[in-house]
Amino acid sequence: INNKAKAYPLGLLMSHEIVNDKIDSLEFTVTYCPLCNTSNVYNRNITFKGKKYLLDFGTSGMLRKSNLVMWDRQTESWWQQITKKAIVGKLAGAELKQLPSQLLSIKDFFESYPDGEILCYCMNNMKYGRNPYYKYDDLETKTPRLFFGNVHPALPAMTRILSINNIKKIYPFPVLKKRGVVPDNIGEKDLVIFFKEGQVSVVDEKLIKDSRNVGTATLFIPEIEGKKLRFKRNNNYFIDKNSNSKWLITGKCVSGKFKGKKLTALPYSVNFAFVWFAFFPESVLHK
Repeated sequence: INNKAKAYPLGLLMSHEIVNDKIDSLEFTVTYCPLCNTSNVYNRNITFKGKKYLLDFGTSGMLRKSNLVMWDRQTESWWQQITKKAIVGKLAGAELKQLPSQLLSIKDFFESYPDGEILCYCMNNMKYGRNPYYKYDDLETKTPRLFFGNVHPALPAMTRILSINNIKKIYPFPVLKKRGVVPDNIGEKDLVIFFKEGQVSVVDEKLIKDSRNVGTATLFIPEIEGKKLRFKRNNNYFIDKNSNSKWLITGKCVSGKFKGKKLTALPYSVNFAFVWFAFFPESVLHK
């Protein structure tokens, strides 16, 4: 935002789950539910029933279908993280606006944003480097924690999926990993998903740094200056077939005709399959 970038370590968010912050005039809340892997950023300004609110959020201590239930300190309403909606209280029925954000490795973040800021903590506090959910995202896990519904049969419970804001279509990581670049369209809107290796799970080994690689997925509008682009993956980069320009996983062009340009990012989430289907069972699975 205005050439300013901020990052929030999942190792820290695993303990605190919510950070209220701002960049210039944009006030937002960063949320993370480790049991669902749902990491969404929302605008803290809403208008509901003709009244404007600037909210700041905390964790209620409650879960619903294993998903984080947040609360706002201004009205004490409760909010479902994955649906963006208030479910109890004065603001029940209100909906937060999800902002485009990306789940990245720290290496990819600083490659694209060398002057970016990252939320820090005392490095002597090893709590933030530890995972209390040992082997939680093992694909053999049949019963996710504090989830008492039936796991949807379409995918193993702990399969990571990319889901698109307000559109009930999901893209499993195994498909994205195999293809590298997935072009698609929703109605008349073209989109493209990039996938590369290089991001570790934070709910695998006891020490996060020892965890396995699960990869990175990001979502964009494949268009620059009115020109539609077609991409292919080349190792850790993405090449547009139109100009042979080279792009990073963040949508930033680093060489070629479009050097310095950036693709428009779209809001998305990376969730475990079981929780997405629990809230949106009618979703279409991209194969």
